Amino acid sequence: MLFSAALPAVFFLFSTKPWVVAANGRDQQPSQPSNDTVDDDIDNFSNIRYTAALTINGKILNVILDTGSTDLWLNPYDGVGSFESTGVMKKLAYGQGDSFINGTVGLVEMSIAGHTIPRQAFINVTKIVGLDACASGICGLVGLGFDSPTAGIEKVLTDAGLDGPALGKSVLSSIFDQDPEKGRFFAFSLSRLGDDKDTADASLSIAEYDEKYAEVQWMAKRPVFPATAKSWHILSDGATVNGASVPWSANDAGTPSGQLLIGLDTGTTNIIVRPEVRDSIYSAVPGAVLAKNSSLKNTHWSADHDVWVVPCNTPVGFSAVFGGQPYPMHPLDITEMRTQKGPDGVTYTYCVGAVTNGGTITSGKTDALYGDSFLRNVYTVSCPRPTSGSRHRILRMFVSSSSQRTRQKSPPRISFASLMVSRSQGVRVRLLVLPVGRARARAPRKV
Repeated sequence: MLFSAALPAVFFLFSTKPWVVAANGRDQQPSQPSNDTVDDDIDNFSNIRYTAALTINGKILNVILDTGSTDLWLNPYDGVGSFESTGVMKKLAYGQGDSFINGTVGLVEMSIAGHTIPRQAFINVTKIVGLDACASGICGLVGLGFDSPTAGIEKVLTDAGLDGPALGKSVLSSIFDQDPEKGRFFAFSLSRLGDDKDTADASLSIAEYDEKYAEVQWMAKRPVFPATAKSWHILSDGATVNGASVPWSANDAGTPSGQLLIGLDTGTTNIIVRPEVRDSIYSAVPGAVLAKNSSLKNTHWSADHDVWVVPCNTPVGFSAVFGGQPYPMHPLDITEMRTQKGPDGVTYTYCVGAVTNGGTITSGKTDALYGDSFLRNVYTVSCPRPTSGSRHRILRMFVSSSSQRTRQKSPPRISFASLMVSRSQGVRVRLLVLPVGRARARAPRKV
């Protein structure tokens, strides 16, 4: 899912896939810690968007990586060049539905992350609303989610009488189906700007691990929920702030007791939750103040204009809890520094909470979306189910004594491991840039 910025620690290893390896080594993927096709050229746009280089008709385009959607669309200023048009139109909506793209489904040769696809389906955008049109050199989006015969390009091609499963595959499925003997997974890490010490290198690889993080294959696995889910949603035991549990109950009665349903989405810039959960998180921070309906800056999308102002010299110890284990986030990802000129003409420096109100997105079955601010703290390995037009099965992805039938019926799974660093790092970075006297905790004036 894609959100525009409002202008839209602690590290883990993290893996998402239909089967992610267990800690005892069973159900593991083939270990392939090669860097032959690891793409280190993942661009970070202000910690808000992460893009990969895609080549089409000799042009190199930066496209957003979005695990919350499936299809590929392109919108370069000078056009994509020649391609095979199907004549079928497709519209894709994002966020709460008020942002969308519309265009013609085409087929074209393209390359990404060291892989070339001879005939890839994409949307040649002819109309774009609520999204930046090729802003900052970002001219498209590649979905890294699940293929589905009931949605997206595959469905509109089928509805038009064409072979949707064969022609409408996602970029990932097209690559996987070229070599069924290789692992059916992709992996990425996201960098953090403003922190030159405790940040991961940005990388993207398909069907292999970045050798720096290959141990992720041994981490405990967690299934998506429900088992038939078409998106990367998993169950969480909640969250803590400075060691204390955040009051937080599930929206949906179908979510198991004591757990929450969390979506993992690179197209979302931050963590979004219900407003009362956001308020519970930051009210637990000494000196934090809630500015209601404020014009204070926040770079992240929110369904309201309430902003939590947090003392810049106070690290917030936020941890997400999965399987009973807390996974802390870096303080720079849970609060952010801003500067703004007040009505008195003075420029003020202050810090705000990066968790925002998800509105209708977090009022249904989904209790929260954990976006880039969370995913910067983890190394992620994902593997969707085989497509409806694919012959190879989950069995090919793993070395396991489990039965083939069991694995084919098992849902996608997720595993991760925490790489702990000092919470004081976030304070150190901020105190280096704060003007003298501006690091104190105080309630700002409404501006």
